[in-house]
Amino acid sequence: MQQSIQQRLTEKVTDNRTWAAILWIMACFTTALFVYQLEIPWQYAVPIGVGIQGIMSAIEQTVWRGKYSPIGLVVLGFDMYINSSSIWPWIRDNFGKTDAWKMAADMTGDKAQPSFIFLLGLTLAAGFVLARGPEYLWNWVPKNKG
Repeated sequence: MQQSIQQRLTEKVTDNRTWAAILWIMACFTTALFVYQLEIPWQYAVPIGVGIQGIMSAIEQTVWRGKYSPIGLVVLGFDMYINSSSIWPWIRDNFGKTDAWKMAADMTGDKAQPSFIFLLGLTLAAGFVLARGPEYLWNWVPKNKG
């Protein structure tokens, strides 16, 4: 008996894969933003950014599968750098204004703004999540599924 398209999609499209796709689109945005900042018009920067992100994601798969090739590690570092540098201005200029930072300041009694090292660490962590998150979520199978 043939499965309906809806049944096949339900089996393949999980919540994790939906979130993986969203993270990957966010990574495409950071890459497109990087390309745009090279003074390439936005209408070209977006498809170029998506293409570059697709190529980087394909090359990075070797790293995520435990094969640490030099090209895979270099591409991963470049991907993290592009992701981080594209979100750096927002984190640098705005994180100290967030309720999350205000809560931490209230709890510690320290009203200082976030340090450069803290903001850099946060930005690099976010860059890593955008580089690693899509592949991790796409392949993650919940314990009750299998």
